[in-house]
Amino acid sequence: MFTYRYATGASFYGEYVHQTGDLAARLLIVALAVTPLRLAFPNAGFTAWLMRRRRQIGVAVFGYAALHAAAYLLRQPAATIATDAAEAPMAAGWVALAGLLALALTSNDTSVRWLRRGWKRLHRAVYLVAVLTFAHWIMTAFDPLAGAVHLGLLAALEIVRVLLVYSRARRDARTKRE
Repeated sequence: MFTYRYATGASFYGEYVHQTGDLAARLLIVALAVTPLRLAFPNAGFTAWLMRRRRQIGVAVFGYAALHAAAYLLRQPAATIATDAAEAPMAAGWVALAGLLALALTSNDTSVRWLRRGWKRLHRAVYLVAVLTFAHWIMTAFDPLAGAVHLGLLAALEIVRVLLVYSRARRDARTKRE
């Protein structure tokens, strides 16, 4: 829908870049929220539904980030792109996009089998990608508050995840001793 509206002139460049970037970042939060939600609500149907679709959500993150980058690339002269890429705000975005590409390309069963344990290590890079994504958003936005709020939400989710994993490990250790 965003792309159709942009391609037909119904929306303008800034609106399109904003919408695709926001949606990519928000879907990234959804993908990263699956584990804390599953830990907090292990028997809930919605967490099982999210678990089955986490890879597709991650690929959608890459898709919207790629559209976000493509609009920028098609709009800017090569000299501007090169100059911008050397600066931290845009470098963070390009590195995040490269990380999302690697994750999207390996988000299939064949890659899971081929990479074995390395697949999980590779996909843990999503946390670095998330930090870079929100750094890019905060440093490039006219108003960085929205990016900071989303980063705060992601940080809260990750704190919950760590606390739930820690409490589960303590509970399991206590059960073993008894």
